[in-house]
Amino acid sequence: MIRKSLLLLGGLLCAGSVRVDAQSAPVMGYMEEDRLLDRLESLNGAFSDDLHLSARPLYQKDVARYLLQLKSNIYDAAVTNVDMYNINKLLYTQAEWLHEVGGTSVYQGTANPVRPLYNNPTQLLEYNRPGKFYFSINPKLGVQYLYDRQEDKSEESRMHLAAGFELKTTVSDILNLYVEYTYNSEDPAFIFRQYEQQYQAVPGAGRYSRSNDGVWSYNLWRGQADLKVLKDHMNLSIGYGKHFIGDGYRSLMLSDFSEAAWFAGLQTRVWKLKYQNIYTLYQPQSIYMGYTGATQEYKFATTHHLSTNLFRWLNVGLFESVIFGRQDRYEFGYLNPVIFYRSVERAMGSPDKILIGINAKAIPVKSVNMYGQFILNEFSASEFFSSNGYWANKWGAQLGIKYYDAFSVPNLDLQLEGNAVRPFTYTSNVKMGGQILTNYSHYNQALAHPLGAAFRELVFNMRYQPVRRLKIDGRAMLVQQTIDNGSAVSNGVNILRNYDQRTANYGFKIVDPDNSRQVMLFNLNIGYELRMNTYIDIGATYRSESYTSLGMIPAFNTLNVYAGLRMNLKRRDYAVF
Repeated sequence: MIRKSLLLLGGLLCAGSVRVDAQSAPVMGYMEEDRLLDRLESLNGAFSDDLHLSARPLYQKDVARYLLQLKSNIYDAAVTNVDMYNINKLLYTQAEWLHEVGGTSVYQGTANPVRPLYNNPTQLLEYNRPGKFYFSINPKLGVQYLYDRQEDKSEESRMHLAAGFELKTTVSDILNLYVEYTYNSEDPAFIFRQYEQQYQAVPGAGRYSRSNDGVWSYNLWRGQADLKVLKDHMNLSIGYGKHFIGDGYRSLMLSDFSEAAWFAGLQTRVWKLKYQNIYTLYQPQSIYMGYTGATQEYKFATTHHLSTNLFRWLNVGLFESVIFGRQDRYEFGYLNPVIFYRSVERAMGSPDKILIGINAKAIPVKSVNMYGQFILNEFSASEFFSSNGYWANKWGAQLGIKYYDAFSVPNLDLQLEGNAVRPFTYTSNVKMGGQILTNYSHYNQALAHPLGAAFRELVFNMRYQPVRRLKIDGRAMLVQQTIDNGSAVSNGVNILRNYDQRTANYGFKIVDPDNSRQVMLFNLNIGYELRMNTYIDIGATYRSESYTSLGMIPAFNTLNVYAGLRMNLKRRDYAVF
């Protein structure tokens, strides 16, 4: 029934289309294209009407158009030689779309002794007949060694191995397909082991197995088909993937922290507006708080995001997501593409959970951008301003700033971001078959911020790329969060718990000062690019966790030192919470 529902959903979205044209594949992110594009917009002091970076993934054709326009005005663009290297590298991956946006192959004439392999330096094997047929395939390989030292002086040597492929093909500019897959064998850092024990989930993965010695095995894959419904205005995507809405390191709306999910999406662009409708099938929590039954129920989401460039220097977005549970079908009433339509129904008594919000980003001066989010899960107008800690005043806020070429140092980029989420935000009480289906989770993992709720966080990120192939990344993080009481009676921290069974109705602060934990984290990573998209990484993470409870302050410290080699992969980053 679910399969039929997804097919019907795709049919409904395509209905009325006479001509079908290709939409390009998504830019999947291991090249950190989001950081580069955000940097280029900020340095130029203006937002692009093609990109709208707050709604990702982006699409290759849009990225290629923007980068080629930037290169054509290179004397007006505040970019460095390192930027030009990164721009060209990103254009290599858009080769099949350059003919449509006024460009030519940027790698023609490249000296290569092993042709046809790596004729394009970012693709192992590529065949390109512009406008007719395109095919490329790439390996994905990675190995990371980890030395993990814990407070009790125990020491472990760990290993993470990954192998897979990515494939793209376009046929006559009618159909575009993208698939990527990796098999992972991971002996994880202690903090991820702790997370798996608490939530019975592997960060970023879905189904997994665990050996007797604690090694995780899991598969990661993403894929989608992309078409145009209305030429130059409306695109359709159907597949298994991730989305991210926001401009920060974190998102309080929708992040890519959890596993990918089945989805169908419409992306509409008119004038300075970009409007996304995403219809998603999520996995409910399968084993948690004593529930061990079969997961025959399903949970779904309809997400809307409207982004507009009000001025060249100001972007504003409106967000809405509806989570609902059904036994065997999608609720087709939720196909209504009008934003906030379901919020009105929620106010009229619908039991399904609504998350609404607003995000904004501004470039006050060139090289600096400021951004933020505010989300509202539920609130009582009469209680909201009373300062009595009413449990159902559920909201979150983000504020951040990015400074590119900081202090006039080329390619030194700094970011400072603060996040705060009140208790019980993202939680639910609606049950079906013994499960809570309408909380904001997927495979027992948060769909927004990985910490869930009842926390304050400050994150500082640094990136320095002094030369083309060398990247130095630093991160410092300070977190304060109420301690999960670990019982069926929730104190608002764990978003998987039933909020009907709560400790009180009043007296909730963002963080309980008498029952909280404080985390300080520092990470430094040095990556050297041996050849395009093939990196050697070395780095270290120090993490200290302390508690304020009953007047006692015990400390728990960990130190990770790691080294790895990866090709066409993002580094497995354990410095995330």
